[in-house]
Amino acid sequence: MIFQQAASPEDIDRYGRRIPDELYGTADFERKVALLKRTETIARHLTDFLKKTDRFGKTIVFCVDQEHADEMRRQLNNFNADLVQQNPNYVCRVTADEGDIGRGHLSNFQDVDKNTPVFTQSCG
Repeated sequence: MIFQQAASPEDIDRYGRRIPDELYGTADFERKVALLKRTETIARHLTDFLKKTDRFGKTIVFCVDQEHADEMRRQLNNFNADLVQQNPNYVCRVTADEGDIGRGHLSNFQDVDKNTPVFTQSCG
């Protein structure tokens, strides 16, 4: 699938740069072009879905790289601030950079008797 990216002043990448007018395919997002608004929209959609179903439903979000995982974590924390305040590990990164801490979060995520973390990010 190909998307036409129409540049506008508010379309900036994660580094604050304007997005050039080009054709971008699905595989280009978060690799060639990283739209902060797109990450925010995905985080909002996931949060809205869980609000309608089960806010403690375990959810894995696959991210492209460490920066994408960090931005997604920030956005999910923002949209779920009420639960994050009560449960600091509501959203956790489980990536290679997280080492033992990430493995601990993954173990807690896999434990059906533990409510948190609900969101984990993995990247490849």
